[in-house]
Parts: sequence; structure tokens; C-alpha cells
Amino acid sequence: MDSTARGRGVRAVLLAAALAIAMVVSCVAVALGVRPASAQPASEEHSITDLGTLGGSCSQAVAINDRGQVVGWSDTAIEGVHAFLWEKGKMTDLGILGGGFIYAYAFNNRG
Repeated sequence: MDSTARGRGVRAVLLAAALAIAMVVSCVAVALGVRPASAQPASEEHSITDLGTLGGSCSQAVAINDRGQVVGWSDTAIEGVHAFLWEKGKMTDLGILGGGFIYAYAFNNRG
């Protein structure tokens, strides 16, 4: 393995670790009812929407496209973490593709 590939591998592992830590921190914060000190009220132009969960204790929106669709991940009541698509007020479970955990991080304007 050359040094460029090794560097990419290290960055990928560090990114995965950082995302895992962020998920744990955000779930703990949600469970404790913690609100960020810098949270600002929504403006007339923008609003904040509670997307809900897939039955678990927390979820996280990760990306939004120009159509207003949102993807992210959510705890479920019994099966771990699933990716979701939120559109027009409805959260759709995208399943797990044969594993226990799946996350959605990005998508395009076609959904």
C-alpha cells in the first residue's frame, strides 16, 4: 500500500470515529434534553422542524436537498440504527440492507 492510499485509509478511520463520537454525544444530549447555548430562533425565512425518530430515542438529519428532502439516521425501537428519508412531513425507514446499522450521509436533488 502506498503512502497516499494509507493516508486515505487513516483519514477514513478518523472520520468514522469522529462520526461515531458525534452520534453518541448527540443521542446523550437529546436524552438529557440539552439545548445548544448558541441556538437561535428560526427566522421568518427559515424554520426548525422536529423530524421525529423511527421509534428510538434519537435521530440526526445529515443532508437536505433543493427539494426539501432530508436524509439521516435514527435509532429504532429494537433493531439498531436505520437510515431515513424525510419528505413532506413523513419519515420513511430505508432499512438496513442486511446489517444492523445503516446511515445516510448525502444524496442529490433526484432523491
